[in-house]
Amino acid sequence: MIYQSIIFFALPLLASITLKIGFSEYGWKMKSIRVWWKDFLFFYSLMFILIMAVFKMKSFQYTYPLFKPAERAFKYFVLWESIHLFYMLGWEFLWRGYLLGVFKKRAGPEIAVLVQLIPFAILHIGKPELEAYGSIIAGVFLGVFALKTNSFIPGAFLHFLVALTMDVFAILGK
Repeated sequence: MIYQSIIFFALPLLASITLKIGFSEYGWKMKSIRVWWKDFLFFYSLMFILIMAVFKMKSFQYTYPLFKPAERAFKYFVLWESIHLFYMLGWEFLWRGYLLGVFKKRAGPEIAVLVQLIPFAILHIGKPELEAYGSIIAGVFLGVFALKTNSFIPGAFLHFLVALTMDVFAILGK
């Protein structure tokens, strides 16, 4: 997972250098928290309710946490979640920073949201069925959220917080 995270950051950097695209286009700037905190809290609250509704399902308990030793010891849980945060930052940078940023400027925001949604949804195949389908809605929200905030960073923290909550509920549910 650490190697994947590095690749998530390295690919856009290499493309940026090769294509001579300004790195600032990729969502490293962020609008004031006043612009996005309500959307963040709304979406997290919605996801929290959904997680509470599904965390007893065997498919979720079997899947989460993705790093099974995190169930056995708190130190492994903290280590896993730290690595997972780095992973989510890279993941969101690749899709909602780089891909969204490149296509927003060249094809418009609607196409950009669609383009970043496709690989995001594909990469959720194999997760519990509700999560795989839900990733389509979440991908649209995270894309629009990145456009609104001019950054992938709030979405990365939101995505991480949802994943953390799923891990906690999965562990408590066992």
